Amino acid sequence: MSFSGREDDYWSKSRIKKSTGKFNMFDDNISVDNASAFANKILSCRDYADDDFSESLESYLDHEIPSSSSFPGEESRKNEQANLISRIGTPAKPTTSTPTPAANQRGTSYRQPSSTPATPGDEVQPGHPSFHHARTSSFGHGRSKSDTGTTGGNFSVYNARPDPGDTETNRRGSQQEGSSDYSSDTTASIEDILQRSTPKVTSTAAMNKLEAEVQFLRRSLKASERERWSRPLVTDTVKRIRDGETHTGLSMYRTLEDKLEIMGKAIESYDGNVITTVVLFLRQTLSDAVFQEVLKSRPVAVNHYISYLRMKGNYPELISFLKTMKMNEEAAMVTYKQAVSNSDLAVKFDSLKQCLREFRSHCPNMSSETWLVERQLALLEWQNAVDSMDSKLAQDTRNSIYQEFPRPPSLVMSPVISSVYHSCLYHYDNQNKQTEFASPLNFREKHALTEKQFLWPALAARAKVKAWADIEDLLTSKGTMFTGKKLKSVVSFDKVAELLFKFGAPEEEIKKYLQAMNDSEKCLQLSQKLRCYHTFVETCIYLKDRRELENFARKFPSNSEPHRIAADALSASTIKWK
Repeated sequence: MSFSGREDDYWSKSRIKKSTGKFNMFDDNISVDNASAFANKILSCRDYADDDFSESLESYLDHEIPSSSSFPGEESRKNEQANLISRIGTPAKPTTSTPTPAANQRGTSYRQPSSTPATPGDEVQPGHPSFHHARTSSFGHGRSKSDTGTTGGNFSVYNARPDPGDTETNRRGSQQEGSSDYSSDTTASIEDILQRSTPKVTSTAAMNKLEAEVQFLRRSLKASERERWSRPLVTDTVKRIRDGETHTGLSMYRTLEDKLEIMGKAIESYDGNVITTVVLFLRQTLSDAVFQEVLKSRPVAVNHYISYLRMKGNYPELISFLKTMKMNEEAAMVTYKQAVSNSDLAVKFDSLKQCLREFRSHCPNMSSETWLVERQLALLEWQNAVDSMDSKLAQDTRNSIYQEFPRPPSLVMSPVISSVYHSCLYHYDNQNKQTEFASPLNFREKHALTEKQFLWPALAARAKVKAWADIEDLLTSKGTMFTGKKLKSVVSFDKVAELLFKFGAPEEEIKKYLQAMNDSEKCLQLSQKLRCYHTFVETCIYLKDRRELENFARKFPSNSEPHRIAADALSASTIKWK
Protein backbone atom coordinates (compact mmCIF):
# COMPACT_ATOMS: atom_id res chain seq x y z
CA MET A 1 0.00 0.00 0.00
CA SER A 2 1.34 3.43 -0.86
CA PHE A 3 1.92 6.14 1.66
CA SER A 4 -1.05 8.22 0.49
CA GLY A 5 -3.33 5.17 0.74
CA ARG A 6 -2.22 4.50 4.30
CA GLU A 7 -2.75 8.12 5.13
CA ASP A 8 -6.36 8.12 3.86
CA ASP A 9 -7.02 4.93 5.73
CA TYR A 10 -5.64 6.51 8.89
CA TRP A 11 -7.86 9.55 8.63
CA SER A 12 -10.88 7.36 7.93
CA LYS A 13 -10.29 5.47 11.20
CA SER A 14 -9.43 8.51 13.24
CA ARG A 15 -11.66 9.48 16.12
CA ILE A 16 -11.02 13.17 15.70
CA LYS A 17 -14.12 13.59 13.61
CA LYS A 18 -16.17 11.76 16.25
CA SER A 19 -14.70 13.52 19.27
CA THR A 20 -15.82 16.96 20.26
CA GLY A 21 -12.85 17.47 22.50
CA LYS A 22 -10.38 17.23 19.69
CA PHE A 23 -9.60 19.53 16.81
CA ASN A 24 -8.26 18.62 13.36
CA MET A 25 -5.14 20.72 12.94
CA PHE A 26 -4.83 19.69 9.30
CA ASP A 27 -8.11 21.20 8.28
CA ASP A 28 -7.80 23.62 5.39
CA ASN A 29 -9.84 26.30 7.15
CA ILE A 30 -6.93 27.08 9.52
CA SER A 31 -5.23 30.33 8.47
CA VAL A 32 -3.01 33.04 9.91
CA ASP A 33 -6.02 35.04 11.08
CA ASN A 34 -7.37 32.39 13.44
CA ALA A 35 -3.95 30.97 14.45
CA SER A 36 -4.04 32.42 17.98
CA ALA A 37 -7.46 30.97 18.74
CA PHE A 38 -6.35 27.69 17.28
CA ALA A 39 -3.29 27.64 19.55
CA ASN A 40 -5.44 28.23 22.63
CA LYS A 41 -7.67 25.39 21.51
CA ILE A 42 -4.72 23.04 21.19
CA LEU A 43 -3.38 23.89 24.65
CA SER A 44 -6.78 23.37 26.25
CA CYS A 45 -6.84 19.85 24.77
CA ARG A 46 -3.48 18.81 26.23
CA ASP A 47 -5.10 16.18 28.47
CA TYR A 48 -6.10 14.14 25.43
CA ALA A 49 -3.04 11.89 25.01
CA ASP A 50 -3.68 9.68 22.06
CA ASP A 51 -2.10 9.20 18.66
CA ASP A 52 -4.57 11.50 16.91
CA PHE A 53 -3.51 14.41 19.10
CA SER A 54 0.24 13.61 18.88
CA GLU A 55 0.12 13.44 15.09
CA SER A 56 -2.04 16.55 14.83
CA LEU A 57 0.21 18.62 17.07
CA GLU A 58 2.90 18.98 14.42
CA SER A 59 2.22 22.63 13.89
CA TYR A 60 1.44 24.82 10.93
CA LEU A 61 2.36 27.89 12.96
CA ASP A 62 5.54 29.80 12.04
CA HIS A 63 4.93 33.02 13.93
CA GLU A 64 6.26 33.73 17.42
CA ILE A 65 3.87 33.54 20.37
CA PRO A 66 4.54 36.43 22.75
CA SER A 67 6.16 35.49 25.99
CA SER A 68 3.45 37.42 27.85
CA SER A 69 0.65 35.13 26.58
CA SER A 70 -1.24 33.46 29.37
CA PHE A 71 -2.61 29.96 29.09
CA PRO A 72 -4.23 27.83 31.73
CA GLY A 73 -2.15 25.19 33.38
CA GLU A 74 1.22 24.96 34.96
CA GLU A 75 3.75 27.73 34.19
CA SER A 76 6.52 25.37 32.99
CA ARG A 77 4.06 23.41 30.94
CA LYS A 78 2.80 26.61 29.42
CA ASN A 79 6.22 27.87 28.33
CA GLU A 80 7.25 24.52 26.89
CA GLN A 81 4.06 24.14 24.85
CA ALA A 82 4.18 27.72 23.62
CA ASN A 83 7.78 27.44 22.47
CA LEU A 84 7.01 24.20 20.68
CA ILE A 85 4.06 25.68 18.87
CA SER A 86 5.95 28.77 17.83
CA ARG A 87 9.14 27.03 16.66
CA ILE A 88 8.17 23.59 15.35
CA GLY A 89 8.07 22.98 11.58
CA THR A 90 5.65 21.10 9.39
CA PRO A 91 5.12 17.56 10.72
CA ALA A 92 5.71 14.40 8.81
CA LYS A 93 4.06 11.08 9.01
CA PRO A 94 5.94 8.39 10.93
CA THR A 95 8.44 6.74 8.60
CA THR A 96 10.12 3.36 8.77
CA SER A 97 13.39 4.86 9.98
CA THR A 98 14.55 3.71 13.38
CA PRO A 99 14.73 6.24 16.25
CA THR A 100 18.22 7.30 17.23
CA PRO A 101 19.79 6.45 20.56
CA ALA A 102 19.92 10.14 21.37
CA ALA A 103 16.16 10.25 21.52
CA ASN A 104 16.02 7.28 23.86
CA GLN A 105 18.46 8.97 26.20
CA ARG A 106 16.06 11.86 26.68
CA GLY A 107 13.48 9.50 28.07
CA THR A 108 11.13 9.13 25.10
CA SER A 109 10.02 5.59 24.36
CA TYR A 110 9.33 4.47 20.81
CA ARG A 111 8.02 1.46 19.07
CA GLN A 112 9.05 0.33 15.63
CA PRO A 113 6.69 1.87 13.08
CA SER A 114 4.70 -0.70 11.22
CA SER A 115 3.65 -0.71 7.58
CA THR A 116 0.17 0.62 8.58
CA PRO A 117 -0.55 3.86 10.37
CA ALA A 118 -1.17 3.91 14.05
CA THR A 119 -4.73 4.03 15.29
CA PRO A 120 -6.14 6.56 17.65
CA GLY A 121 -6.45 3.90 20.28
CA ASP A 122 -2.76 4.06 21.11
CA GLU A 123 -2.52 6.55 23.94
CA VAL A 124 0.44 8.53 25.19
CA GLN A 125 1.88 7.66 28.54
CA PRO A 126 1.46 10.51 31.01
CA GLY A 127 4.59 12.38 31.94
CA HIS A 128 6.47 11.58 28.67
CA PRO A 129 7.35 14.26 26.16
CA SER A 130 5.08 14.36 23.20
CA PHE A 131 7.44 15.71 20.55
CA HIS A 132 10.76 14.66 19.06
CA HIS A 133 12.36 16.99 16.49
CA ALA A 134 14.50 15.42 13.78
CA ARG A 135 14.64 18.33 11.32
CA THR A 136 13.05 21.75 11.04
CA SER A 137 10.85 22.97 8.23
CA SER A 138 9.94 26.32 6.78
CA PHE A 139 6.36 25.37 5.88
CA GLY A 140 3.72 27.87 6.98
CA HIS A 141 0.15 27.80 8.23
CA GLY A 142 -2.91 26.48 6.48
CA ARG A 143 -1.54 23.17 5.28
CA SER A 144 -4.02 20.36 4.72
CA LYS A 145 -3.56 16.78 5.76
CA SER A 146 -2.60 15.87 2.20
CA ASP A 147 0.66 17.77 2.73
CA THR A 148 1.73 15.80 5.76
CA GLY A 149 3.22 12.91 3.82
CA THR A 150 6.61 14.55 3.28
CA THR A 151 9.65 12.45 4.07
CA GLY A 152 13.40 12.80 4.22
CA GLY A 153 13.76 16.42 5.17
CA ASN A 154 11.49 17.21 8.13
CA PHE A 155 11.06 15.62 11.54
CA SER A 156 8.92 12.81 12.85
CA VAL A 157 6.88 12.70 16.02
CA TYR A 158 6.25 9.37 17.74
CA ASN A 159 4.07 9.25 20.82
CA ALA A 160 3.54 5.57 21.29
CA ARG A 161 3.34 3.22 24.16
CA PRO A 162 6.75 1.52 24.74
CA ASP A 163 7.05 -2.04 23.53
CA PRO A 164 9.48 -4.01 25.75
CA GLY A 165 10.07 -6.59 23.06
CA ASP A 166 11.12 -4.02 20.53
CA THR A 167 13.42 -1.90 22.71
CA GLU A 168 16.62 -3.81 22.00
CA THR A 169 15.75 -4.22 18.32
CA ASN A 170 15.16 -0.49 17.98
CA ARG A 171 18.49 0.28 19.66
CA ARG A 172 20.45 -2.01 17.30
CA GLY A 173 18.61 -0.70 14.25
CA SER A 174 19.34 2.83 15.36
CA GLN A 175 23.07 2.12 15.63
CA GLN A 176 23.29 0.39 12.26
CA GLU A 177 20.98 2.45 10.05
CA GLY A 178 21.07 5.92 11.59
CA SER A 179 23.11 8.38 9.54
CA SER A 180 25.57 10.84 11.01
CA ASP A 181 23.46 13.81 9.90
CA TYR A 182 20.33 12.46 11.52
CA SER A 183 22.11 11.73 14.82
CA SER A 184 23.71 15.16 14.92
CA ASP A 185 20.32 16.80 14.32
CA THR A 186 18.63 14.88 17.12
CA THR A 187 21.23 15.97 19.66
CA ALA A 188 21.25 19.62 18.56
CA SER A 189 18.90 22.27 19.88
CA ILE A 190 16.14 23.85 17.85
CA GLU A 191 18.06 27.15 17.62
CA ASP A 192 21.14 25.34 16.18
CA ILE A 193 19.04 23.55 13.59
CA LEU A 194 17.33 26.77 12.57
CA GLN A 195 20.69 28.51 12.26
CA ARG A 196 22.11 25.74 10.09
CA SER A 197 19.08 25.65 7.85
CA THR A 198 19.17 29.39 7.25
CA PRO A 199 20.51 29.98 3.69
CA LYS A 200 23.69 32.01 3.37
CA VAL A 201 23.10 35.37 1.77
CA THR A 202 25.70 36.53 -0.73
CA SER A 203 27.03 40.01 -0.08
CA THR A 204 26.20 42.87 -2.41
CA ALA A 205 29.85 43.41 -3.32
CA ALA A 206 30.26 39.78 -4.39
CA MET A 207 27.11 39.95 -6.47
CA ASN A 208 28.28 43.12 -8.15
CA LYS A 209 31.62 41.53 -8.93
CA LEU A 210 29.96 38.49 -10.48
CA GLU A 211 27.67 40.67 -12.55
CA ALA A 212 30.65 42.69 -13.79
CA GLU A 213 32.47 39.52 -14.82
CA VAL A 214 29.43 38.24 -16.66
CA GLN A 215 29.09 41.55 -18.51
CA PHE A 216 32.78 41.46 -19.45
CA LEU A 217 32.50 37.93 -20.80
CA ARG A 218 29.45 38.88 -22.81
CA ARG A 219 31.23 41.85 -24.32
CA SER A 220 34.26 39.70 -25.14
CA LEU A 221 32.07 37.11 -26.80
CA LYS A 222 30.32 39.73 -28.89
CA ALA A 223 33.66 41.28 -29.88
CA SER A 224 34.99 37.88 -30.92
CA GLU A 225 31.93 37.22 -33.00
CA ARG A 226 32.31 40.57 -34.73
CA GLU A 227 36.03 40.10 -35.38
CA ARG A 228 35.68 36.55 -36.58
CA TRP A 229 35.17 37.45 -40.20
CA SER A 230 36.73 40.93 -40.27
CA ARG A 231 40.40 41.87 -40.58
CA PRO A 232 41.78 43.12 -37.25
CA LEU A 233 43.92 46.21 -36.98
CA VAL A 234 47.59 45.74 -37.73
CA THR A 235 48.64 47.24 -34.41
CA ASP A 236 46.29 44.90 -32.54
CA THR A 237 47.67 41.89 -34.39
CA VAL A 238 51.26 42.84 -33.60
CA LYS A 239 50.33 43.30 -29.94
CA ARG A 240 48.69 39.87 -29.85
CA ILE A 241 51.77 38.23 -31.33
CA ARG A 242 54.02 40.03 -28.86
CA ASP A 243 51.79 38.97 -25.96
CA GLY A 244 51.96 35.33 -27.07
CA GLU A 245 48.27 34.83 -27.92
CA THR A 246 47.39 31.74 -29.92
CA HIS A 247 44.78 33.29 -32.25
CA THR A 248 46.40 36.41 -33.62
CA GLY A 249 44.23 36.95 -36.70
CA LEU A 250 47.06 36.71 -39.26
CA SER A 251 44.94 34.53 -41.51
CA MET A 252 42.61 37.50 -42.14
CA TYR A 253 45.34 39.34 -44.07
CA ARG A 254 44.77 38.04 -47.57
CA THR A 255 45.96 40.74 -49.93
CA LEU A 256 49.62 41.47 -50.63
CA GLU A 257 49.20 45.07 -49.44
CA ASP A 258 47.92 43.89 -46.07
CA LYS A 259 50.80 41.44 -45.71
CA LEU A 260 53.38 44.09 -46.56
CA GLU A 261 51.78 46.45 -44.06
CA ILE A 262 51.98 43.99 -41.21
CA MET A 263 55.54 43.08 -42.23
CA GLY A 264 56.51 46.73 -41.89
CA LYS A 265 54.83 47.04 -38.50
CA ALA A 266 56.57 43.90 -37.30
CA ILE A 267 59.99 45.31 -38.24
CA GLU A 268 59.13 48.59 -36.53
CA SER A 269 58.33 46.72 -33.33
CA TYR A 270 61.98 45.55 -33.01
CA ASP A 271 60.69 42.27 -31.60
CA GLY A 272 62.38 39.16 -32.99
CA ASN A 273 59.45 36.86 -32.22
CA VAL A 274 57.00 39.15 -34.00
CA ILE A 275 59.26 39.48 -37.05
CA THR A 276 59.88 35.72 -37.28
CA THR A 277 56.15 34.95 -36.93
CA VAL A 278 55.20 37.35 -39.72
CA VAL A 279 58.01 36.09 -41.99
CA LEU A 280 56.83 32.49 -41.55
CA PHE A 281 53.28 33.62 -42.31
CA LEU A 282 54.48 35.21 -45.56
CA ARG A 283 56.48 32.07 -46.38
CA GLN A 284 53.33 29.96 -46.09
CA THR A 285 50.99 32.27 -47.99
CA LEU A 286 53.22 33.66 -50.76
CA SER A 287 54.93 32.00 -53.69
CA ASP A 288 58.70 31.53 -53.62
CA ALA A 289 59.35 34.32 -56.10
CA VAL A 290 57.15 36.85 -54.31
CA PHE A 291 58.47 35.86 -50.91
CA GLN A 292 62.08 36.30 -52.00
CA GLU A 293 61.28 39.63 -53.64
CA VAL A 294 59.63 40.90 -50.46
CA LEU A 295 62.58 39.91 -48.26
CA LYS A 296 65.30 41.28 -50.55
CA SER A 297 64.49 44.83 -49.50
CA ARG A 298 64.16 43.90 -45.82
CA PRO A 299 67.53 42.68 -44.47
CA VAL A 300 66.24 42.54 -40.88
CA ALA A 301 63.62 40.00 -41.89
CA VAL A 302 66.26 38.06 -43.87
CA ASN A 303 68.54 37.79 -40.84
CA HIS A 304 65.71 36.56 -38.61
CA TYR A 305 64.65 33.97 -41.18
CA ILE A 306 68.24 32.70 -41.51
CA SER A 307 68.54 32.41 -37.73
CA TYR A 308 65.25 30.50 -37.63
CA LEU A 309 66.45 28.01 -40.27
CA ARG A 310 69.75 27.51 -38.43
CA MET A 311 67.95 26.89 -35.16
CA LYS A 312 65.64 24.33 -36.77
CA GLY A 313 68.55 22.64 -38.56
CA ASN A 314 66.91 22.96 -41.97
CA TYR A 315 70.21 23.29 -43.82
CA PRO A 316 69.00 22.43 -47.33
CA GLU A 317 66.40 25.21 -47.16
CA LEU A 318 69.00 27.53 -45.61
CA ILE A 319 71.55 26.93 -48.37
CA SER A 320 68.95 27.43 -51.08
CA PHE A 321 67.70 30.65 -49.47
CA LEU A 322 71.24 32.03 -49.08
CA LYS A 323 71.99 31.38 -52.73
CA THR A 324 68.75 33.10 -53.71
CA MET A 325 69.69 36.13 -51.63
CA LYS A 326 73.11 36.21 -53.41
CA MET A 327 74.89 35.29 -50.18
CA ASN A 328 77.17 32.71 -51.81
CA GLU A 329 79.97 32.88 -49.22
CA GLU A 330 77.56 32.14 -46.37
CA ALA A 331 76.01 29.33 -48.40
CA ALA A 332 79.46 27.84 -49.07
CA MET A 333 80.40 27.91 -45.39
CA VAL A 334 77.13 26.23 -44.41
CA THR A 335 77.82 23.58 -47.03
CA TYR A 336 81.34 23.05 -45.63
CA LYS A 337 80.01 22.78 -42.09
CA GLN A 338 77.57 20.11 -43.17
CA ALA A 339 80.31 18.25 -45.03
CA VAL A 340 82.76 18.01 -42.12
CA SER A 341 80.00 16.98 -39.69
CA ASN A 342 79.57 13.60 -41.42
CA SER A 343 81.14 10.73 -39.52
CA ASP A 344 81.23 8.36 -42.47
CA LEU A 345 84.50 8.75 -44.40
CA ALA A 346 83.05 8.11 -47.87
CA VAL A 347 80.17 10.56 -47.34
CA LYS A 348 82.51 13.13 -45.86
CA PHE A 349 84.93 12.78 -48.75
CA ASP A 350 82.19 13.22 -51.37
CA SER A 351 80.69 16.19 -49.50
CA LEU A 352 84.04 17.94 -49.35
CA LYS A 353 84.52 17.45 -53.07
CA GLN A 354 81.12 19.00 -53.73
CA CYS A 355 81.97 21.85 -51.36
CA LEU A 356 85.24 22.40 -53.21
CA ARG A 357 83.36 22.72 -56.48
CA GLU A 358 80.99 25.25 -54.88
CA PHE A 359 83.94 27.29 -53.65
CA ARG A 360 85.60 27.33 -57.04
CA SER A 361 82.48 28.17 -59.06
CA HIS A 362 80.54 30.61 -56.86
CA CYS A 363 83.13 32.04 -54.48
CA PRO A 364 86.09 33.48 -56.42
CA ASN A 365 87.01 35.70 -53.47
CA MET A 366 87.53 32.70 -51.17
CA SER A 367 90.78 31.41 -52.61
CA SER A 368 92.40 30.82 -49.22
CA GLU A 369 89.41 28.80 -48.03
CA THR A 370 89.49 26.83 -51.28
CA TRP A 371 93.15 25.94 -50.68
CA LEU A 372 92.35 24.75 -47.16
CA VAL A 373 89.61 22.48 -48.45
CA GLU A 374 92.06 21.04 -50.98
CA ARG A 375 94.60 20.31 -48.23
CA GLN A 376 91.91 18.67 -46.11
CA LEU A 377 90.95 16.38 -48.96
CA ALA A 378 94.60 15.48 -49.53
CA LEU A 379 95.03 14.75 -45.82
CA LEU A 380 92.04 12.42 -45.78
CA GLU A 381 93.41 10.54 -48.78
CA TRP A 382 96.85 10.19 -47.14
CA GLN A 383 95.42 9.09 -43.82
CA ASN A 384 93.21 6.50 -45.44
CA ALA A 385 96.11 5.04 -47.44
CA VAL A 386 98.53 4.97 -44.47
CA ASP A 387 95.92 3.45 -42.20
CA SER A 388 95.32 0.61 -44.65
CA MET A 389 99.08 0.03 -45.03
CA ASP A 390 99.74 0.01 -41.28
CA SER A 391 96.98 -2.51 -40.66
CA LYS A 392 98.85 -4.93 -42.93
CA LEU A 393 102.31 -4.18 -41.54
CA ALA A 394 101.13 -4.65 -37.97
CA GLN A 395 100.29 -8.27 -38.75
CA ASP A 396 103.97 -8.99 -39.58
CA THR A 397 105.86 -9.87 -36.38
CA ARG A 398 109.15 -8.72 -37.90
CA ASN A 399 108.02 -5.12 -37.50
CA SER A 400 108.79 -4.83 -33.81
CA ILE A 401 107.82 -1.18 -33.55
CA TYR A 402 104.14 -2.05 -33.95
CA GLN A 403 104.41 -4.54 -31.07
CA GLU A 404 106.43 -2.20 -28.85
CA PHE A 405 104.30 0.85 -29.59
CA PRO A 406 100.79 -0.22 -30.67
CA ARG A 407 99.28 2.08 -33.22
CA PRO A 408 95.96 3.90 -32.67
CA PRO A 409 92.74 2.26 -33.85
CA SER A 410 92.40 4.65 -36.79
CA LEU A 411 94.41 7.50 -38.22
CA VAL A 412 91.61 8.83 -40.40
CA MET A 413 90.14 12.26 -39.47
CA SER A 414 92.99 12.97 -37.04
CA PRO A 415 94.68 16.42 -37.06
CA VAL A 416 97.75 17.23 -39.16
CA ILE A 417 100.04 17.27 -36.10
CA SER A 418 98.89 13.76 -35.17
CA SER A 419 99.61 12.62 -38.70
CA VAL A 420 103.18 14.04 -38.51
CA TYR A 421 103.73 12.29 -35.19
CA HIS A 422 102.45 9.00 -36.64
CA SER A 423 104.71 9.28 -39.67
CA CYS A 424 107.83 10.10 -37.60
CA LEU A 425 107.10 7.25 -35.15
CA TYR A 426 106.43 4.40 -37.63
CA HIS A 427 107.87 5.56 -40.97
CA TYR A 428 110.89 7.76 -40.12
CA ASP A 429 113.55 5.68 -41.95
CA ASN A 430 111.27 4.39 -44.69
CA GLN A 431 113.37 3.80 -47.82
CA ASN A 432 110.80 1.67 -49.68
CA LYS A 433 109.53 3.41 -52.77
CA GLN A 434 106.12 1.76 -52.47
CA THR A 435 105.64 3.17 -49.02
CA GLU A 436 107.66 6.30 -49.52
CA PHE A 437 104.52 8.46 -49.51
CA ALA A 438 104.20 7.75 -45.76
CA SER A 439 107.63 9.22 -44.87
CA PRO A 440 107.78 12.42 -42.80
CA LEU A 441 109.67 14.40 -45.42
CA ASN A 442 107.19 13.48 -48.13
CA PHE A 443 104.30 14.38 -45.87
CA ARG A 444 105.89 17.72 -44.94
CA GLU A 445 106.46 18.63 -48.56
CA LYS A 446 102.99 17.60 -49.72
CA HIS A 447 101.14 19.55 -47.04
CA ALA A 448 103.53 22.51 -46.97
CA LEU A 449 104.13 22.42 -43.25
CA THR A 450 106.33 25.01 -41.60
CA GLU A 451 109.49 24.00 -39.73
CA LYS A 452 107.91 24.63 -36.37
CA GLN A 453 104.77 22.64 -37.27
CA PHE A 454 106.93 19.73 -38.32
CA LEU A 455 109.75 19.85 -35.75
CA TRP A 456 107.93 19.56 -32.43
CA PRO A 457 105.83 16.40 -33.21
CA ALA A 458 108.94 14.90 -34.88
CA LEU A 459 111.02 15.48 -31.71
CA ALA A 460 108.30 13.95 -29.53
CA ALA A 461 108.05 10.86 -31.78
CA ARG A 462 111.82 10.24 -31.88
CA ALA A 463 112.18 10.86 -28.12
CA LYS A 464 109.54 8.23 -27.44
CA VAL A 465 111.60 5.57 -29.28
CA LYS A 466 114.78 7.01 -27.63
CA ALA A 467 116.37 7.90 -30.97
CA TRP A 468 118.66 10.59 -29.53
CA ALA A 469 120.79 10.76 -32.66
CA ASP A 470 117.77 11.55 -34.82
CA ILE A 471 116.89 14.38 -32.46
CA GLU A 472 120.39 15.81 -32.74
CA ASP A 473 120.19 15.61 -36.54
CA LEU A 474 116.89 17.47 -36.52
CA LEU A 475 118.38 20.25 -34.35
CA THR A 476 121.79 20.57 -36.07
CA SER A 477 122.24 22.96 -38.93
CA LYS A 478 124.31 21.93 -41.93
CA GLY A 479 126.77 24.82 -41.60
CA THR A 480 128.80 26.48 -44.32
CA MET A 481 132.35 26.43 -45.63
CA PHE A 482 133.42 28.89 -42.96
CA THR A 483 131.23 27.71 -40.07
CA GLY A 484 130.84 24.22 -38.76
CA LYS A 485 127.71 22.45 -37.66
CA LYS A 486 125.92 23.82 -34.63
CA LEU A 487 122.68 23.35 -32.78
CA LYS A 488 119.91 25.51 -34.11
CA SER A 489 116.20 25.16 -33.52
CA VAL A 490 113.01 27.12 -33.87
CA VAL A 491 111.96 25.43 -30.64
CA SER A 492 113.69 26.76 -27.52
CA PHE A 493 116.37 24.45 -26.12
CA ASP A 494 114.89 24.48 -22.62
CA LYS A 495 111.75 22.83 -24.09
CA VAL A 496 113.93 20.30 -25.86
CA ALA A 497 115.81 19.51 -22.63
CA GLU A 498 112.57 19.04 -20.69
CA LEU A 499 111.24 16.75 -23.44
CA LEU A 500 114.35 14.57 -23.34
CA PHE A 501 114.25 14.39 -19.54
CA LYS A 502 110.59 13.33 -19.73
CA PHE A 503 111.47 10.33 -21.91
CA GLY A 504 114.54 9.36 -19.81
CA ALA A 505 117.41 10.72 -21.85
CA PRO A 506 120.87 10.51 -20.24
CA GLU A 507 122.56 13.59 -18.85
CA GLU A 508 125.08 13.72 -21.69
CA GLU A 509 122.25 14.20 -24.22
CA ILE A 510 120.43 16.79 -22.14
CA LYS A 511 123.70 18.63 -21.44
CA LYS A 512 124.09 19.52 -25.10
CA TYR A 513 120.92 21.49 -25.21
CA LEU A 514 121.38 23.08 -21.76
CA GLN A 515 124.73 24.46 -22.75
CA ALA A 516 123.24 25.71 -26.01
CA MET A 517 120.99 28.03 -24.07
CA ASN A 518 121.93 31.72 -24.19
CA ASP A 519 120.67 32.49 -20.65
CA SER A 520 123.19 31.19 -18.06
CA GLU A 521 120.99 31.98 -15.06
CA LYS A 522 118.14 30.00 -16.57
CA CYS A 523 120.56 27.21 -17.35
CA LEU A 524 121.55 26.98 -13.65
CA GLN A 525 117.92 26.71 -12.56
CA LEU A 526 116.98 24.16 -15.23
CA SER A 527 120.06 21.98 -14.66
CA GLN A 528 119.13 21.57 -10.98
CA LYS A 529 115.53 20.80 -11.94
CA LEU A 530 116.59 18.18 -14.52
CA ARG A 531 119.28 16.76 -12.14
CA CYS A 532 122.14 17.57 -14.49
CA TYR A 533 124.71 18.30 -11.73
CA HIS A 534 127.78 18.29 -13.93
CA THR A 535 126.16 20.93 -16.10
CA PHE A 536 125.36 23.01 -13.02
CA VAL A 537 128.95 22.87 -11.72
CA GLU A 538 130.38 23.70 -15.14
CA THR A 539 128.03 26.65 -15.47
CA CYS A 540 129.07 27.96 -12.04
CA ILE A 541 132.73 27.65 -13.05
CA TYR A 542 131.97 29.46 -16.28
CA LEU A 543 130.25 32.25 -14.32
CA LYS A 544 132.96 32.13 -11.57
CA ASP A 545 130.22 32.09 -8.97
CA ARG A 546 131.81 30.40 -5.91
CA ARG A 547 129.00 31.34 -3.52
CA GLU A 548 126.34 29.60 -5.68
CA LEU A 549 128.50 26.51 -5.91
CA GLU A 550 129.04 26.44 -2.12
CA ASN A 551 125.29 26.69 -1.55
CA PHE A 552 124.80 23.83 -3.99
CA ALA A 553 127.31 21.62 -2.15
CA ARG A 554 125.58 22.13 1.21
CA LYS A 555 122.35 20.64 -0.17
CA PHE A 556 123.82 17.14 -0.54
CA PRO A 557 125.55 14.74 1.86
CA SER A 558 129.34 14.75 1.92
CA ASN A 559 129.59 11.26 0.44
CA SER A 560 127.24 11.95 -2.49
CA GLU A 561 128.39 12.45 -6.06
CA PRO A 562 126.97 16.02 -6.45
CA HIS A 563 128.81 17.09 -3.27
CA ARG A 564 132.05 15.48 -4.48
CA ILE A 565 131.83 17.24 -7.87
CA ALA A 566 131.21 20.61 -6.25
CA ALA A 567 134.04 20.06 -3.70
CA ASP A 568 136.55 19.21 -6.44
CA ALA A 569 135.64 22.39 -8.29
CA LEU A 570 135.93 24.49 -5.14
CA SER A 571 139.35 23.04 -4.25
CA ALA A 572 140.80 23.53 -7.74
CA SER A 573 143.58 26.14 -7.73
CA THR A 574 143.34 26.90 -11.43
CA ILE A 575 139.88 28.50 -11.17
CA LYS A 576 139.72 32.20 -10.46
CA TRP A 577 136.50 32.99 -8.59
CA LYS A 578 134.84 36.35 -8.28
